[in-house]
Amino acid sequence: MKGDVAFSSGFTMILNAAIIVAGKDSLSIGAQTGIGVGITFIWAVTNALRIDQQGWLNNIAVILQISSAISIVVVLLVMVPQRATAQDVFTSTYNGTGFPFIYVCFIGILPALFSFSGYEGNIFESEHSVSSSSFVAGAHMAEETRGADRAVPKGIVWTCVCSAIVGTTYLLALLFVIPDVASFVNNNNSDNTTLNLVVATYQVAVPHQNALGLIILLLLNIYFAGLSSLTASSRIG
Repeated sequence: MKGDVAFSSGFTMILNAAIIVAGKDSLSIGAQTGIGVGITFIWAVTNALRIDQQGWLNNIAVILQISSAISIVVVLLVMVPQRATAQDVFTSTYNGTGFPFIYVCFIGILPALFSFSGYEGNIFESEHSVSSSSFVAGAHMAEETRGADRAVPKGIVWTCVCSAIVGTTYLLALLFVIPDVASFVNNNNSDNTTLNLVVATYQVAVPHQNALGLIILLLLNIYFAGLSSLTASSRIG
């Protein structure tokens, strides 16, 4: 269930950033907590649907997630006034943690491993029409999957492949948008800054409230990711 909490917290954080970009005041901690609880409740209610209905919902979600990620990448690379060079992106490093670089690299791998162990992949076959998670989550969904002996392994493999390709492309787009990482982090990571760094990156390419469209796409991604995560989590045990 920790993954579900992370998704609801992330959803609330990005929603708060969208409100700030729209020119409104930041939500209070209490309001953000309430929204997080509320969105988790909505996921729980949706989880009461039949498994085939949830499967089709997740299949639609993964198409939306991949297409929206591609849209965000295209907009960022086309609209940014100045791109970072390939040398900056692939050879330069920034470490503001105070820890050794190699340690930071290993710590940075952990979130990527989480996406492979807990994030939900989907099976694009009408005869199965159910969501299958990678690794651990895939096993929890197996008993409710038609033709699980083939569908679940395929779901695991395609989740890893799609996550690697789409995730790498998205991260590279974010890096190419930031010509000077050190200045960007210093300008957007102070105690008085309430904007999420990803949202701040969007605003580099698409200034001011025009970035709101990209933020909405990101919100949809997190919403459906959290829904899929709760579907798998509810099958544990």
